[in-house]
Amino acid sequence: MSGQRRGRYADVARVLTVDDGIERALAMRLFYRPSSADSNSFLESLGTALGRWQGISDHPGIATVYDWNQTPQPWAATDLLETTVADRVEAHAPSRAVSIAIDVADALAFAHNHGVVHGGLDPRNVGVPSLEDETENTTATLINVGLLEVYRYHVTPASCLDPRYAAPEYYDRQFGQVDHATDVYHLGAVLYRLLTGRPPFLGT
Repeated sequence: MSGQRRGRYADVARVLTVDDGIERALAMRLFYRPSSADSNSFLESLGTALGRWQGISDHPGIATVYDWNQTPQPWAATDLLETTVADRVEAHAPSRAVSIAIDVADALAFAHNHGVVHGGLDPRNVGVPSLEDETENTTATLINVGLLEVYRYHVTPASCLDPRYAAPEYYDRQFGQVDHATDVYHLGAVLYRLLTGRPPFLGT
């Protein structure tokens, strides 16, 4: 295990596994347990979210969840995605931006068809290959699927989702529930970032 870094929902470490003699680098996610959360209900909600994520992770545009458990602390082993759209400060070429958006839209459609809402889509939740690994055939990948609803009431809201990309219902339920339409709004905001290199809204 090496290269541990703090993520939105978990400390993420790079681990090396061997499967049928083939080495594979994975991400070991050690999830935070908010002090304000009731332990049993939090673990139940997290387990439900991880089970749903794993259930749709056979899609190429969704990070695979290989295994997860809640002891000795909540953890999940997933695909390793060290670069996200947020790490690219420049605008993408229009063809590449649209290609990434199509990948994400296809992954979201697959999730929605299986009753799963991401809920927290923004540039930090879209994994992309590093510049040296990128080819025309590489796929953008969704991460942290469905975890926002588990954490949003226990942490600072902006730690789950960049407010510059957030749909109105994320902050005020008078605008409706966080649902499939929220993901569509967030997808549009991410596409704006891909094409322009900046978020759709600026300011504090």
